[in-house]
Amino acid sequence: TMQELKNVLRRLDSVRNELVPINRLPAELLVAIFECLTDMHHRPAEALPLERIGSSWPVIQSVCRLWRHLVVHSPTLWTQIFVSYSRG
Repeated sequence: TMQELKNVLRRLDSVRNELVPINRLPAELLVAIFECLTDMHHRPAEALPLERIGSSWPVIQSVCRLWRHLVVHSPTLWTQIFVSYSRG
């Protein structure tokens, strides 16, 4: 059936993602890399514009299931909330 085919394709995607070299890094290291993104706010001279950093979380979470799981389940990534606003 079509649903079975979709399930097989989803599983193949998962297996492919597991084979990507970056996903073979320890989870702690990937979380540390993600933490660097949030730490960039503390170094304004080197930081990306706030809008770009803030909008990158949905992108990071959508890379693969592993990254989404790590982002959602890593409390250190959610210790600060950054809010941007524009005057207009």
